[in-house]
Amino acid sequence: PQRRSARLSAKPAPPKPEAK
Repeated sequence: PQRRSARLSAKPAPPKPEAK
């Protein structure tokens, strides 16, 4: 199980560049 993923989930995801 990815415990780190859970912690990242709590934080707001960084703005990803929109792929046009």
